[in-house]
Amino acid sequence: MWMFLRKLNYRLGKRWMAVEEVKSMVLAAELSDCCQICTEGGLWLIVRKR
Repeated sequence: MWMFLRKLNYRLGKRWMAVEEVKSMVLAAELSDCCQICTEGGLWLIVRKR
């Protein structure tokens, strides 16, 4: 089942990203004060309103 979901995500355009890549994107966008990176159950970027 997991392999099917991985293939489906890949075909739908899901990108696999490293934590450091996400951190650099957040810093480049100057959003570090309203973003939190979570790695529980995957890689999540939590964005809160300013």
